[in-house]
Amino acid sequence: MGYTDEEIARPLIGVVNSANEIIPDTSHLDLITQDVKAGNPYGRGTPVEFPVIRCLRRQSLWDMKGMKYSLASRELIADSIEIMGDGSSV
Repeated sequence: MGYTDEEIARPLIGVVNSANEIIPDTSHLDLITQDVKAGNPYGRGTPVEFPVIRCLRRQSLWDMKGMKYSLASRELIADSIEIMGDGSSV
């Protein structure tokens, strides 16, 4: 995956990214994610990006029907982040 032995030896820092091509107001999140990953000035950990669905809690052009999934999507997001965190420490 392109990591050096030194990067793998450091603690992994999970960087969650909900950017996708379906919901237009997430297009900037890839840029923010890259800045977050680059903002590790002391080298105490290795940032590792992973995706998560976007919460459908805000009313927009794309998720009018998704409003009824607000609580369910938040739970799914929290659960998927927890699973990624637990799975990477095995």
